[in-house]
Amino acid sequence: MAGKERSPNYPGLSLEAAVQAIRKVREKEGRGTAPTVSVAKALGHENLSGPALTKVAALRQYGLLEDVASGRVKVSDLAMSIILRHPDDAEYLQSLRDAALRPPLFADLYRDFAEASEPTLRFHLIQDRGFSDEGATKVIKTFRATLAFAKLDEPGYDGSNKTNGVVEPEPSKAAVHVLPEELRRRINPLGTVAERVGENVKMYTYPLPDGSDAKVSFERRPTQELAQALIDQLEAQKKYFKSEPFEREDRE
Repeated sequence: MAGKERSPNYPGLSLEAAVQAIRKVREKEGRGTAPTVSVAKALGHENLSGPALTKVAALRQYGLLEDVASGRVKVSDLAMSIILRHPDDAEYLQSLRDAALRPPLFADLYRDFAEASEPTLRFHLIQDRGFSDEGATKVIKTFRATLAFAKLDEPGYDGSNKTNGVVEPEPSKAAVHVLPEELRRRINPLGTVAERVGENVKMYTYPLPDGSDAKVSFERRPTQELAQALIDQLEAQKKYFKSEPFEREDRE
């Protein structure tokens, strides 16, 4: 339809169904690489039929299955973070929330329409995204089920200071909370450790290959758009950085 935003693909499975599916794949194929057709068979299909491809695509969108070569995939680190952890583990819930917002459409809907009424959400999907009425119904059902499974629909959840519905105490605004070294190095699949350093300020630590860390702080909840803006600025700045590591005099 002219003038309408092109509809991105959306997972044909809820996150709960996708987690159940990736468990089956891991049981059959382990962590090794496998042809896509083997994944389809692990999910109960004889070949790469339409339903099989829909499931495989959903696992990719949630970040539970990653491509390693043409026609070959493997269970991702994010999926293993979910599979191996107990449901009461805070990191299990955080991994679920990460997976829930991996699909671009769900990330957009959660940012802009998480608390919208169903008629408003339906209007957006049909009018702005180009979905059919039937398609919008399916998206809403899958989206709402995914938010509920990852507990992203909890009242007041802001993506930073709640775990399993329990509000964590605010740290001192004057000091950065320092995690124990062994915990700090247990980074999540995105390679970051997040720490609150003050009211509405969150710092992300990225371990670098030389053993040092890069730290980025956000004064508001980071979004994909903010992350891309930061990437673009770093890309523009890159040519001004030195090609060799910092020397002692650089730090003094």
